[in-house]
Amino acid sequence: MIGRFFFRRLIPLILPPVLLISAAACSSTDPGPPPDPELATMTASARKAYTRGRFEGAARFYSRALERAREMDAAERIGTAAYNLAVCRYLLKEYDEVEPLLEESKAAYEEGGAVPADLILLEARLALQLGDLDRARSLADVGAALEDETDRIGFLILRGRIALTGGDDSTAREYLQQARDSADDEAPPLLVADLAGLEGGIREAEEDFTGAGRAYDRQAEAFRAAGRYRQMALALGSAGEAYGRAADHRRAADRFFRSARSLFAGGDAVGALKMLEPALDEAGASDDEYLRKRTVELFEEIKEGVEARGEDGNVQ
Repeated sequence: MIGRFFFRRLIPLILPPVLLISAAACSSTDPGPPPDPELATMTASARKAYTRGRFEGAARFYSRALERAREMDAAERIGTAAYNLAVCRYLLKEYDEVEPLLEESKAAYEEGGAVPADLILLEARLALQLGDLDRARSLADVGAALEDETDRIGFLILRGRIALTGGDDSTAREYLQQARDSADDEAPPLLVADLAGLEGGIREAEEDFTGAGRAYDRQAEAFRAAGRYRQMALALGSAGEAYGRAADHRRAADRFFRSARSLFAGGDAVGALKMLEPALDEAGASDDEYLRKRTVELFEEIKEGVEARGEDGNVQ
């Protein structure tokens, strides 16, 4: 059985960690174990690292939180910590470690009577990432039948991504429209980002690269509004790639440059350098001398900083 235990919606694609509250309390009069200061401190540190895009740091704190929850033998806290850690492992592309964590989380939640829809959504996203389209479709169909409208939107977007991966662009667009029709006029920024990301993928498949770039621009703006700066930077990179394929060299160079600048300011010099490689090419092909100058200067600044530290430049 799928259930909901959260005070606020978890937006798909972004997959923020859940709030640490008692799942068992929703279906039982048993108050469960008392609040644990050590667990609360670990969870707060993990969430802070996560919101700053420091997924490795967040994973370390959530791993410690999971160990503490196991020590407490607190099923609902085990379920939450295992899910949160699974989210971080997923975002770090450590897919082999995600499924065992989801299994532990699901088993713990079932002790409280229900499994959160967000856990099923992550299971489906993992299946899609691993190329198991049949399993991804099966899980997405379960989620799309939910009565809660907000839950359904996430699964509709996922169904669109599954269709897109399978090469069915028209069906993907149908799911995108259904998701948009179901969303409120004042949709939260992270949902706007997810919708724009799916649109960008569809437009790329249709070879409308200028339209894809504009969709990724909207996605980046939504991430900025939500304070998700690392995701914003990656969306800018996607926009740069799309504009590059449209031969819009100035916009491509601008998006790659802004992505690199944001990643570097956030401590990811390696990621910034990867964005600067196409930025230099696109800037060189543009007629914007100032943009070329800024791009070269940022490249030299990052390169010198990495060499001076003698490190890989990726600060987590």
